[in-house]
Amino acid sequence: MPPTRRRKLNVQVGGSNPGGPPSLSIAGAKPGSLIAQTLAAGKVVARENGAMDFIANATGAIYAQSWTPEVQKLFAGQEEPDNVLKTVQADYVNQVKNGS
Repeated sequence: MPPTRRRKLNVQVGGSNPGGPPSLSIAGAKPGSLIAQTLAAGKVVARENGAMDFIANATGAIYAQSWTPEVQKLFAGQEEPDNVLKTVQADYVNQVKNGS
């Protein structure tokens, strides 16, 4: 199946952003629909480098030792969002540096 067809199916069947460079068109969403609006906003986020991967796709150590406790603190009102991201990023840098 050609990539353009796969991208269109991803939108039509799942209502999902088909991924890829933000310059690619997103076919399959009805103009003006909520899906079309959401996908257009997703292109802006991608272009601005403002998205991150799904948290559970992190390394095991970062997921268990950094993301999980930091998100728990966030929801408990013990941490601010900016500090969560700074802490996780610092933990990641240390993990890479130390080969953990």
